[in-house]
Amino acid sequence: MKKNLIVRLLCFLILLNCRPLFSVELEGSHYEGKLISSGDNRPDFNANDELLKTLIVSLHRNISADSFQKTYGCTKAKYEELRDLLVRKQFVRQQGDRFLPTCMVIDEAGGKELFRQAQPISSDIAHALIADLDSIKGQYAQTEFSKVMDFDHASFFILSNVMLDNWQINNVESEFVKMERPLRHGKRYYFSLQQNLNSAAEAFGLYGNGGYPGFSAYGNNRNFSKRQILETRGSQMPVVSDKDDELFYAMASSFKPRLIAILEKYRSYGETVYRKTGYANEITHEEFFMWWYHFIYTKATDQLAEGKHLMIPPGGNFYYRSAN
Repeated sequence: MKKNLIVRLLCFLILLNCRPLFSVELEGSHYEGKLISSGDNRPDFNANDELLKTLIVSLHRNISADSFQKTYGCTKAKYEELRDLLVRKQFVRQQGDRFLPTCMVIDEAGGKELFRQAQPISSDIAHALIADLDSIKGQYAQTEFSKVMDFDHASFFILSNVMLDNWQINNVESEFVKMERPLRHGKRYYFSLQQNLNSAAEAFGLYGNGGYPGFSAYGNNRNFSKRQILETRGSQMPVVSDKDDELFYAMASSFKPRLIAILEKYRSYGETVYRKTGYANEITHEEFFMWWYHFIYTKATDQLAEGKHLMIPPGGNFYYRSAN
């Protein structure tokens, strides 16, 4: 009786020390899933599940199944179940005896390298915008937006968001990439996992447009109270009317030929970067470029700010509202 009690106690202590149910911090918790999509073209499963993200990152880093299982206390059966799910959802593909991600995984070092490689393209884009600045200001003066905010205070929103990002990115996709988005489980969308060690800001400080109830924010700062923004700035936010929305698209279209010409100038260079960074082994060039473009226009924006051609608002965000 006493011997059986000792045996049960030893087994209990062994279980405590082995704890197989992911007692360690998951690497995926430092990665954020990013999506470029429209309509219902999006994952039909939880692509932000921490263990699934960790598995995708481990495959990107060529970490063996045995090492993953030992590190995260995952059984072989569970590992294969998760991997096979990612294969079915076309987030992972098998190549020989390896399994590789089909979405772009960007770690901190990789993000720095993408910024470094973006330098010549970003510089040309920034110089093209500077050369076109008088025309851009003239077009801006025709908007209702300009009646409540002068160009200097709207310059970050106009030169970055309108000319390069939210009002422009579809042009880049349709006239430079010229390919449909990757097909995943019957849906077409781009997906990336981006390492972010600062949850108060966007990964790598990338500028982007976010929509919230009652307003939108363009920038890279996520550390703000939505309620406070509405209470303190709601009535003061400039409004993008339907007419201005059309004018902003027209402004982006007027710069489109220069932008596409610059991207075409660097097409061969970009394909070299695609291969040298190793992404050619995992994802399509089109998917690589669409995510890299965010680094390119962010760096161009920062160069314009350094040259005092645009003014980034204190706090890093520009807040505005839409008419509808």
